[in-house]
Amino acid sequence: MLEDDFTYVIRKAFKGLALAPAEAAWLADLPENEVLTFSKGKFSPETARKLARALGLKPEALANHEGYLPKPLALANIRRLDLPFSGERVNAWIVRAGDAAVLFDTGYDPKSCIEQLETTGESLPDQIFITHAHPDHIGGVSAFLAKGIQLHGSQINHASLMKPGDEILCGP
Repeated sequence: MLEDDFTYVIRKAFKGLALAPAEAAWLADLPENEVLTFSKGKFSPETARKLARALGLKPEALANHEGYLPKPLALANIRRLDLPFSGERVNAWIVRAGDAAVLFDTGYDPKSCIEQLETTGESLPDQIFITHAHPDHIGGVSAFLAKGIQLHGSQINHASLMKPGDEILCGP
């Protein structure tokens, strides 16, 4: 699956923040059974908004996520990496242009992203951009830092700080 349905987004947020549904319900000021029902597939935009705030997600994005399914695109220079995340899966993306390559997110554990790149014969990226600091997106950072690869993001140790609107040229 290219995009995550709302139940998967919630399950990953619970795991990434090490929260039980009961804890998330308390933080969102929602009844626990409402959070459980939502996480099992009964969508409610209002529940989504409240839960998103408690989980550090964008409330309107989650409130509009039910049924979201973009059309797949085949782009030769962009490759999806399907990485393990505590019994689930998480995406990372490598983008190549000329001899340059950048990676978006590193997965949950320090080994899986590098191993997948090596297994498929791909070279390591020149730079890494982190979309957000949830553990399933930054868990592999240490392995890339150990190889001297430059890291960009916000609220991430050892990263060059990036703010919305910042631009960095990587290759052509």
